[in-house]
Amino acid sequence: MWNDWGHNPMIGYDGAGWSWMMGFHGVFGILFMALVVFAAIALIRYLWHAGSPGRHGLAAGHGIAVLERRYAEGDIDRDEYRQKKQDLV
Repeated sequence: MWNDWGHNPMIGYDGAGWSWMMGFHGVFGILFMALVVFAAIALIRYLWHAGSPGRHGLAAGHGIAVLERRYAEGDIDRDEYRQKKQDLV
C-alpha cells in the first residue's frame, strides 16, 4: 500500500496537497491571539465602566447638590433654583 515516495495513499496525504497552507498557520494563530486579547480588554473596560455612573450623571448630581445647598442657605430664590435645576436636568 505504500507508494514510491514513502507515503500511504490510504491516508490521503500525497506530500503536496496541504503544504501551501502551512505558512498561514502562524498568521492565523497570531490573529486569533490578537482577537482574544482585544475581547478580554473590551470585556474588562465594559465591566469597569458598567458600575460607575457616566461623567455627565456625576456632574449633574454634583451640580444639583450644590444648587440645593445654595437654595437652603438662601443664596438663590425659588424661581432661580427651579430654573437652574431644570437646566441641569
